[in-house]
Amino acid sequence: MDYYQKYIKYKSKYLNLLGQTGGDGYNKYILLSCPEFNKTIDNVILGDGESLSINGLAFDQAVLDAEIDEANAITPANLNNFQKFCKSLGHDYATLATKPQLFKKLKLKFLRKINEFESKNFYRGFIYWNSYPDKSPDIKLDKKTITKLRGSKIIYLAYFSFNESNATSIVDQLLLLNSLSHYGVSQINIVLPYFPVGTMERIVGEGEVPTGYSFAHLLNNIPSGAYKNNIYIFDIHALCSRFFFHTETRPILVSMMPKILKTIDDTYLPTLENKFVNIIVYPDDGAKKRFEKLIPSNYLTITCGKERKGNDRVIKIESGLEHIIDIAGGQEQGLIKDNVFNLFVIDDLIQSGGTVIKTFEGIHTYLETKATNYVAKKADIKNIPVVTHSVFPTDANLDNFLKPDSIIDKFLTTDSRPFRIDNIQSNRDYNAKTIVLPIADVITDIFKNPSTTEYIAPYILN
Repeated sequence: MDYYQKYIKYKSKYLNLLGQTGGDGYNKYILLSCPEFNKTIDNVILGDGESLSINGLAFDQAVLDAEIDEANAITPANLNNFQKFCKSLGHDYATLATKPQLFKKLKLKFLRKINEFESKNFYRGFIYWNSYPDKSPDIKLDKKTITKLRGSKIIYLAYFSFNESNATSIVDQLLLLNSLSHYGVSQINIVLPYFPVGTMERIVGEGEVPTGYSFAHLLNNIPSGAYKNNIYIFDIHALCSRFFFHTETRPILVSMMPKILKTIDDTYLPTLENKFVNIIVYPDDGAKKRFEKLIPSNYLTITCGKERKGNDRVIKIESGLEHIIDIAGGQEQGLIKDNVFNLFVIDDLIQSGGTVIKTFEGIHTYLETKATNYVAKKADIKNIPVVTHSVFPTDANLDNFLKPDSIIDKFLTTDSRPFRIDNIQSNRDYNAKTIVLPIADVITDIFKNPSTTEYIAPYILN
């Protein structure tokens, strides 16, 4: 047996050492993700432009809108490979006809694997998220992806969820990330749209566990390549949490606020028919301190506060009342005539939605006592929450927030929490009330234009 030839074959197939000069590695970012963000990384490539498919499938928005037509996946030429693919995932091809949903899912996954989607700056890799019969993880990178790893730059889009049983295991994802440096990658970029323990960044009593810090410590210990690992976090709950990341990890804080403000300006543009007055509402002084530096000074703002009356907390408008009530108009002091007021209550995340709803209700109650024409003009005040992360721990939370008769007129959010967004978009009533901003084009811009992107501090600051 010629062991030297076997060694050369091994180097070419797995280590990607042949044909390289200077050790630069693969010159495009390799996009990897858990299954929850498959569509997102497809859209990252589309947003880059000049997208193509090496295997000939037209890679465009029509393909994505159809969720990649599974009918194209199986041809006589690749039927045998598809059967092997099913077997590798622990499924018997002969019985799949009796399981149409599973059959469709496997065909879509197979089509994603065999078509190498890439653009000028990005290549989409493929991961097998399998498990053994005892449920221990059996994670493998596709062989075409493996050949590009050495010396390459990785972007891994992570989804860490504790409360969704169908989400990819956090442990599985950490196992993958801990292995990448051993394949010789040059740089690991972890994109974490939602930091799930961001609200537990401190303790207020002995015996509590600061899970925000503890979880950051797990990420700090992911081995790096030639450079420190970068972790990109979208609208983290507490800015001080950035100091939890150190050693092998460099935190980069991303904000969706520029995209949110542009959407507000484009969607609620004043016209001759609609005299929109767009007002950013801080539900309390803490929210003002958190967001005011991200919002240009030319935007109208209202700051709310809470005052205690007995056992109740009453919402009051502490500043910005003049944007709604005609204070200079004499004694009547009614709501300003002929205007439609869009109130955008902003926050980084939403759980049950109770705080947002109480803020809107409190504003209306407050205006009712201050404006003589409130009843006649109530319909001209639109209530629009704006949050990056739609958590909604239970379906009941979501239903109470977006049901047709709720106080919410429109809901502006992002797809950083893919399962909840799927719930919203699959429900006709919820979807009619919601505008979902994709994070994909933000990710594209961050990596294509790192020195000028408007989504990373200091570029988002006034």
